[in-house]
Amino acid sequence: MTNIQFKTISKELTKDYPIQKASLDNFEWYKKMVGDLRKTSKFELHTGRCPGIISVCNEGWYLVNYQDIEIKTCGHDRDFTWKSEIDQKKLIGYDYVHYHTFNQLKKFKEFRKDTLHTLIKIQTPWFADIPKGYYLLVLPLPYTDELRFTSSTGILKGRSALNTQLFWHIKNGTEVIKKGTLLAQLILIKEDKINYSVLQATEEEIQERKDYYKKIEDRIHKK
Repeated sequence: MTNIQFKTISKELTKDYPIQKASLDNFEWYKKMVGDLRKTSKFELHTGRCPGIISVCNEGWYLVNYQDIEIKTCGHDRDFTWKSEIDQKKLIGYDYVHYHTFNQLKKFKEFRKDTLHTLIKIQTPWFADIPKGYYLLVLPLPYTDELRFTSSTGILKGRSALNTQLFWHIKNGTEVIKKGTLLAQLILIKEDKINYSVLQATEEEIQERKDYYKKIEDRIHKK
């Protein structure tokens, strides 16, 4: 069986908020959806039955914030200040919060208008030993309840630090990222080279697609 190892530099820091298995049960919206599904069980197209949402939200693991962090912005596109309840640098040699400047990404790529031009980097005590033949996909939590930030996306290989860069969506205000907040999702993917083809569908396949969407329309109108 394939095994990925998540290792912490300080067990004392991360013992209460370790890397955890991904699960839809972490999201408040999902709990509401399940309640609604129970009341409207005849609605076949209910989101509670969507295989894509259910599968991705239950896949992999979560990187979890282990301490409260206060992030303060004052209306400037690039500036923020921060403070945390634990001085990580004194304990393991580097700050928990760092940054990527305007010149590292925003200089080249447009951001959403509500987003700070500086990325807030969370430097966790975690690293991963990723098994040979695999990558670790790091991505924002899909369908998250968290609206204040969006974590960045990347692919890691070998022994890699588990940090995340946050696109911060509050330009003027003070917010606390509470301990236990989910920061990013981690999914192990096989390192395969896959060929692909772009083809015209057969008549049978076209008819199959038409029947599929007609069935959906019939279900909607039936409701």
